[in-house]
Amino acid sequence: MLKTKVIVGVVFLGLAYGLAWSQTKTSGTSNVVATINGEKITATDLQNKAKELQLDKALGQLDAGLENKILQDLINEKLVEQKARKMNLKTDKQFQNQLKEHLTSFALRKMYQDLVTNHVSVTDLDIVAYYEENKEKMFKQSEEIRASHILINVEEDTGIKNEKKRAQKADQEARKRVKELQKRIKKGEDFVELAKRFSKDNATREKEGDLGYFPRGKMVAEFDEAAWNLEIGEISQPVKTAFGYHFILLVDKRPEGHQPLDEKLSEAIQSRLKRENEQKRSNAFMDSLQGAAAYLFNEKVLSQPETLVAGNPWVLIVNKKDTIKFQDFKKELPGYLFQRKLAVATLDDKKEFLKVWSRNLVLKQAALKLGYLVAKETKEEAAKYTTNEAKRRVMERKGDANYQPTEVEMRKYYDTHPEKYAAANPLHIQHIIFSDSLQAAGVRKKILAGADFKEMALQYYPGDEEIREVAYDLGYISGEEFPPGFFKAAWKLKNGEVSHPLKTSWGYHLIKLIDKKEKLSFEQASPEIRKALIEQKNDQVQKQWERNLRQGANIWINQKLLKTLALEPKAQTAEEKNKAGSGE
Repeated sequence: MLKTKVIVGVVFLGLAYGLAWSQTKTSGTSNVVATINGEKITATDLQNKAKELQLDKALGQLDAGLENKILQDLINEKLVEQKARKMNLKTDKQFQNQLKEHLTSFALRKMYQDLVTNHVSVTDLDIVAYYEENKEKMFKQSEEIRASHILINVEEDTGIKNEKKRAQKADQEARKRVKELQKRIKKGEDFVELAKRFSKDNATREKEGDLGYFPRGKMVAEFDEAAWNLEIGEISQPVKTAFGYHFILLVDKRPEGHQPLDEKLSEAIQSRLKRENEQKRSNAFMDSLQGAAAYLFNEKVLSQPETLVAGNPWVLIVNKKDTIKFQDFKKELPGYLFQRKLAVATLDDKKEFLKVWSRNLVLKQAALKLGYLVAKETKEEAAKYTTNEAKRRVMERKGDANYQPTEVEMRKYYDTHPEKYAAANPLHIQHIIFSDSLQAAGVRKKILAGADFKEMALQYYPGDEEIREVAYDLGYISGEEFPPGFFKAAWKLKNGEVSHPLKTSWGYHLIKLIDKKEKLSFEQASPEIRKALIEQKNDQVQKQWERNLRQGANIWINQKLLKTLALEPKAQTAEEKNKAGSGE
């Protein structure tokens, strides 16, 4: 199916707009929206395209030109089909060989489906029997437990240069949080809610800390030992592992037993048995064909060392029809020897290899004899495959797959689009607010003397403890979010440096710079620039392709009918109604 840039635009618009087509004005001959070289596009075609793009399910008010964009896409599709029908591929020898190979594979798959796959079935009794026979060997389950956990860890402060001190500082902070969390657990707060709120394990936090069932030895040793020593409903003391500190809640214990034969396991067994039975029938089918085949070996050639054989004589004739030549045989034989771990092939080895290698010839002959190569389905596939190839050739002129921008082009794009490569939120900031500048200056002295910035923030930042825990760290910010003086002062700092007290309308700030993201260099931006230029080039080629596609075409569009297609507007919000009433 043709997928032009028009479709991309339509899909994008479909996220914001909805479409409801009038059923009363598009019946009979009056529903022709356009003709392309005499071929019709109807309002029904527009409806179907809207459904295909899922625009009929989108919400919102339809853009006035959306139906025309859908129509333009349908026009392109129709023109591609027309050009494809005119293309003569019968004289294209390369394509005809490709078509022959495709149809042979198609016929063989159809024969396999009819004579092998369709004769394989697995009953419920077969599934139960397999389960019982393999119960001890395949479906035995070891003892398992189910647990939930809360993981506490703290990222190391990159402002601390000494690696050991950095790790110690993070561990101290983690232990402090562990003690606070332990108090909440002892007070009886819900473990599930605490896990969702405080756990640092992203994989389980949204699952309320649930780790599911696991056998002994599955987790790291410290965690495993603590979890297996708990009683159901019991919460562990803090357990330290390489990942951080864990609180573990034992939810359930499941004794040793057998995996139940539920729906999921039954489907798995059914699939396995079907594969096995299909393979058995396939082998039997192939054996029957080979058993009935007549093989004529050229023993005179096969008895000689390969290096002494001159030219390209025949080595095997199958059923007096298909021939295998020596040079093809010589090329494939080493792989067979390697697979069989043979240094030298005897005459019998060579014959065995040729019989295995000629299986495809035997299958092709069977498909021809049984009529699969000339069946109705195969002829339909030939027409479909040829049409698709013709469409592909019309479509391949749309893009320039070989285009790669030069460095000069990329540098020009980089220089003319500076806004694309400036960091959006360049500064990672922590701060403390004071109402008194002298107090701010005193705390700064403590920090410079070695006091931890965060500890000072938790002690002096205004508000409740929970607010202080979060508010002091602003994360990455931009100049638009804060007063210019605040951002300017922060920008002048070096990583890890703390500012002098800075006055704003909120009070006096001590600002600490954690990290600064500079503008992307040309080298860093190069992958994005290359992608943008390739998209730009493809867009240009796409437009030229559409102009060429439509050149000389007789296209008529029923503008009157397009305007009469009923559109269903979205329900207005209260704000929109107020604006409409006030004349805004």
